Amino acid sequence: MKQERVVSIDIKFTVNDQRFNYRTVAVLIQDNHILVHRVLSDNHWTLPGGRVVMGETGSESLKREMLEELGYTVEVDRLLWFNENFFTYRNRNYHEIGLYYAVHTEVPLPLHKGTFSGLEDEPVEYKWVSLDELDTIELSPSFLPSKLCELNGHLEHLIEGYSHGEPLGS
Repeated sequence: MKQERVVSIDIKFTVNDQRFNYRTVAVLIQDNHILVHRVLSDNHWTLPGGRVVMGETGSESLKREMLEELGYTVEVDRLLWFNENFFTYRNRNYHEIGLYYAVHTEVPLPLHKGTFSGLEDEPVEYKWVSLDELDTIELSPSFLPSKLCELNGHLEHLIEGYSHGEPLGS
């Protein structure tokens, strides 16, 4: 029996100079430290995760991304934030929907000192940052430093960078 090849398609598309992106994000806190990552050519850090593919739920996508990028099996605890983020990155305007999930691992992970590499093809570095030292790094989106230090028990809808219908860069 011939096996059909499954093609995964990231949920992203571009219209003119605007890119839509559907992203799922891990809020992995351990021993008062959060896992962050960045592309080596960037000055800012973000939380790890990736694009959702067609036919996946946000939590399924996050589990897949963490396994692919770091080799970590994570359990998804709950959705913390639904974020609509409008920003410019590498001369392209983005409209991003981000689902930010609290996650944990069954076995505690090593808290590396300094940066370390994942399993990705692109040049990305990871590091653990103390929640008490979030002001020492540039962390995007901008709501993260304050929200990470005041986690509460309910889902929040957050909007970043929206300019009341005006296109970015206007």
